[in-house]
Amino acid sequence: SDEERAEFRRKFNLPNKIVVALVTSGNFKKRGLDRFIDAIKSLPDHIREMADFRVVGKDRVSTDYHYLTFDGEMEDIQNYYNAIDIFVLPAYIEEFGRVVIEAMGCGLPVITTSTVGASEILVDEGRRFILSPFTTDSFSSALKDLILSKELREDIGRVNSRAVSFSLEQQRSK
Repeated sequence: SDEERAEFRRKFNLPNKIVVALVTSGNFKKRGLDRFIDAIKSLPDHIREMADFRVVGKDRVSTDYHYLTFDGEMEDIQNYYNAIDIFVLPAYIEEFGRVVIEAMGCGLPVITTSTVGASEILVDEGRRFILSPFTTDSFSSALKDLILSKELREDIGRVNSRAVSFSLEQQRSK
């Protein structure tokens, strides 16, 4: 609910902007942090100003890029997902990427690459946000579309939530 999301945002000290986050255990190089930074930089200023860009994970990277906040390791990751608006994993390669299904299960739109194994779980309109082939322009465009449209974020989030629930039910029945 909107009230719960607002409470989670207060808990994590998130601003009243659209929050876009790359969430991972670490290894930012493999998981495409550089791609995330390049896509943010390529957004038009007025769109970039509408959003808050975050990175969660144990690695620390020195960057002077003021649009990106490093939140470090996170204990309460499920509630963090419930506080953000858009999840990204622009990985160069990720054998599976459990963070994708975690984000989907929390009803988030997901932007990822075709080299992330969990991208196969995305269905219907959610597949639109699998970047294949990956380009900075395609990533930036996907970010722009989701930042500008709450309705699109909510629609894709619902599709993703249903898709991951269905996938989990299939796994349990085997």
